[in-house]
Amino acid sequence: MPEVSGYEGREKYKLFPDMSSSAFTELLADVRRDGVREPIRVDEDGNVLDGFQRLRACHELGVECPEEMVSGLHEEEKLQFIVECNRDRLEEKVKWVAKAIHRLGHSQRSVAKIIEKNQSQVSRYLSYSGDLPDIVLGRDG
Repeated sequence: MPEVSGYEGREKYKLFPDMSSSAFTELLADVRRDGVREPIRVDEDGNVLDGFQRLRACHELGVECPEEMVSGLHEEEKLQFIVECNRDRLEEKVKWVAKAIHRLGHSQRSVAKIIEKNQSQVSRYLSYSGDLPDIVLGRDG
């Protein structure tokens, strides 16, 4: 039986892989102890923009996960919002993020603008031969 994450059908904008098992265990303990302190952010269609791991933790614990709608953003602005919310994780995973955004149908120029890198950097990221985990593929993942 496949593992259920709690965000099935809402992962169009899931650009980052799930956290490590040990980090997720710490998050579970934190949510169990203090609840969710920051709501997840969703778009008008219910797609999660920020907070996949909080949603996953709430699902696993069987508790409500607070949501806050971010409305009025077009596709590129949603991606920029996600990048900004995850700025601390971006440098570590920038190749994955660039490839994931590109696979959503964005041009190299658009990817560069969204992740705030120049086009030659994005070109290197897109030519990175490492495979993306399926979970980072957004619509297909």
